Amino acid sequence: MKTKTILASLLLSSSLFADSWLQGTILEVKDAEKSVVIETIYSGPMLVKILPSTRIELDDCGWFGTDNIFEDGTFRDLKVGRYLEVDAYYPNYPGTSNVPNANPAAPNANAVPVATKVEVHCRKAAY
Repeated sequence: MKTKTILASLLLSSSLFADSWLQGTILEVKDAEKSVVIETIYSGPMLVKILPSTRIELDDCGWFGTDNIFEDGTFRDLKVGRYLEVDAYYPNYPGTSNVPNANPAAPNANAVPVATKVEVHCRKAAY
């Protein structure tokens, strides 16, 4: 039982360090940099890098507000004013580097999170 508890806490803590969950509205789309500035609901504006491998899901974007389950979105679907939920990671965060003997110091405050999954909500906002 003690081994299961230790294993569960280890898995939970490692997932907390590797991922962050952001949500907010797009303020700016930087096409040349393939990144977006999101007005997050907790910490203000934040720049998020979008990679070619980032999965972009369109929620409530299909006919009559249904989900488009047949295809994923593209960078062009990220438009100013749309609400997003982003799963991201910080590339320089301790424990996420594949470099041996990497510096285990805290991440740089200016580090740009990299999106692994973006869920775009196309429905109209309340205001």
